[in-house]
Amino acid sequence: MSIARLPAELLCNILLHLDLRTLLSVQLTCRRLRDVMTTSTIQFTMLLEAMGMCAGGHAADRTISSSDRLAMLEDYEKAWAAANWMIEADSTPLPAEHFRFCGGIAASVVNHDSKSRTSSLVLTRLPSLLRDIPRHQWKITVPLIHDYLIDPLQDLVVVMSFPATRDFYTFHALSLTTGSIHPLAASYAVYQTSKPGVYFQICGCYVGMVRTRRATNIGVNGAPTRHISWVIFNWQTGQSTSLCFLLFLGRRPRRPHSRKPLQ
Repeated sequence: MSIARLPAELLCNILLHLDLRTLLSVQLTCRRLRDVMTTSTIQFTMLLEAMGMCAGGHAADRTISSSDRLAMLEDYEKAWAAANWMIEADSTPLPAEHFRFCGGIAASVVNHDSKSRTSSLVLTRLPSLLRDIPRHQWKITVPLIHDYLIDPLQDLVVVMSFPATRDFYTFHALSLTTGSIHPLAASYAVYQTSKPGVYFQICGCYVGMVRTRRATNIGVNGAPTRHISWVIFNWQTGQSTSLCFLLFLGRRPRRPHSRKPLQ
């Protein structure tokens, strides 16, 4: 039985699991699949991925039909292309220290208290006329921040706090709304490390961190090397794994050979 003979609803559900490049290839296979891909649900998914965006988790999105969401997305793209904003409003300036922005929420650290070993994090949800979302600002108290990341879709803020004894940096998985321990996290401290990473990122239930340092040994032909390690841990369970490799920074120039003059 050919896959093209399946009902349109079933084909649509199958195609929604494909990436943009595969969808474009499927569109060229036959007329039946091309017709199925003209539905608003598939077109919305393709345009969303082409714009580098992902579907939001706001409750209002589940009450809007696929055709309306596609029309709103097309208007959104045209407004950005023409720099035509829909509303202009004055807003109090956001603090600039440790500024983060993700999923329509801006976050910034406004205060550090070394005695209580806590930091204050101010979060601002930007307004949206398309989703009827008003501007909202709130503050949460978190452990003393060395670095942090936010993920509004998971109501998550991952905080890397300063060590109390100068030994270990601790990662905490907290609720972005309340600042308390995240309901999916197994413990208050999900991971500890003696050396913080220069960069870390959230991806689903995982947090990846990159650490680099100069290697003491010398590589091939005297080339200096850098030791790079990737640490990946699950912020829900605390399980972790590490990947290490050496990066050759370049070849050390050789000294020119001295030549004796001809006799």
